[in-house]
Amino acid sequence: MRSRGFFFGELPPKIVHGASVSNKINVYILKKVYDIDFIEEFSDLKYHNSFSVAKAKYFLRPLVNSWRLFINNNYDFYYGVIYLSLLGLLKNILLVIPFKIFNPKSQIVLHFHRSDLGTCLNNNLNFILFKTLDFFVAKYIVLSSLQIQDLSNYSRKKIFLLYNTIEEDELRSENTIQVKNKTIKLLFLSNFIQQKGFLDLLNAQMQINRLYPDLFELNCYGSFSNIDQNEFNLEELKNSNIYIHERVYCEQKKVVLNEADLIILPSYNEGLPLILLEALFLGKPIIISNVGYIEEVLTKNYPLYCRPGDVDSIIKAIIRFKESINVEELAYFMKDIYHRFSYQQHEKDLIKIFRE
Repeated sequence: MRSRGFFFGELPPKIVHGASVSNKINVYILKKVYDIDFIEEFSDLKYHNSFSVAKAKYFLRPLVNSWRLFINNNYDFYYGVIYLSLLGLLKNILLVIPFKIFNPKSQIVLHFHRSDLGTCLNNNLNFILFKTLDFFVAKYIVLSSLQIQDLSNYSRKKIFLLYNTIEEDELRSENTIQVKNKTIKLLFLSNFIQQKGFLDLLNAQMQINRLYPDLFELNCYGSFSNIDQNEFNLEELKNSNIYIHERVYCEQKKVVLNEADLIILPSYNEGLPLILLEALFLGKPIIISNVGYIEEVLTKNYPLYCRPGDVDSIIKAIIRFKESINVEELAYFMKDIYHRFSYQQHEKDLIKIFRE
């Protein structure tokens, strides 16, 4: 008889970001070996970093549904994301403790998708909540070898390294799209959140379009958060060769990634973003902030880093790409890096973690 597990978290296509896509991949892999029940979490991006009655409902409803399953079923393990915020840690506790009460012989496995544990736990209340949660946890999964060191300062529980991976089949193209024209296509593929550097990138493109009229075209695909889209004059953005699109997924995502000349993610905080792995897999150059565990992947001397919150550094990186980057050499470098993040390796490592 197969073991039975429970998963709680966000999943695409209802929510599309790095953590939700990773959740989808991991649950799919685990379902090959275990029976998995799950409750899908939902949090509307328009309430990002804010509070509302609607957000409270989104918070409470899946918790209650989870408690019902805990009472009525026997599980061998709980798998979910650890949330690095006051409300998030409280949510973890409100899930983990009831689960453990009704499944006392089960194990709790929590997965980190962010790199700012130390910053979160500098808050005394967050630290108390984490230590309470830690008492019930059997295993942690982390994104980076550096994160093992960070977490070891706060917990003595088992810690396993599992690099993120991507849905490779959704990105493969029989004919790689290489459109050679006068316009260099820049791509931002993330939700429109200030912490992702979205506003910085818009500013950078507007400035660079004045320096090099019509040489660069910026296409942005995502969903708006609490940034007010009414603040943007779309016609004014178009005059700077900036085009805002709805989020894309599966086949559409493959097309926009393959058509791009340069991907840009000038984020303020990351763990190990999937867009970076997608760039590696496709051999696409990416301008990216050296935050989180990105340097562990790209190495210290990667030539297209920018600084978070620094519009000028984005502009300089774009110009550096145009004037001095050998795209073919960089593609070989990136594809070579990708091997340790392959889906096949990820699947082996994930199943091994749950079997130990």
